[in-house]
Amino acid sequence: MHRRHFLRSAGVALAAASTASWAATDKALAIPRTALPVTPPGASPAPFAAMPPLAPMHASIDRIIAINGCTRPFRAQGPRIEAERIGRKTVVHNYGHGGSGWSLSWGAAEHD
Repeated sequence: MHRRHFLRSAGVALAAASTASWAATDKALAIPRTALPVTPPGASPAPFAAMPPLAPMHASIDRIIAINGCTRPFRAQGPRIEAERIGRKTVVHNYGHGGSGWSLSWGAAEHD
């Protein structure tokens, strides 16, 4: 489903629900049934229904590096944006934005 189609359909449904009491008394306000979205016969109602399943994940306790739950670290000296080699792995540090982490992460990822 495309975003515009979804928003248009949601707007029509909201308008129909909010004017239901008016439509009962005034037929001029009723929204015709043909204006509501209809899924064609044989079509999937959700665009993601036909996606293949995800590959199985081989999870085990010994693969856990750290457990962090909903932390929003703030650093007075500013966010930490740097790469570090630990063994054969490269770890990229991009934290310290505080409560603005999600909105600032895109620009921070472009930072050299």
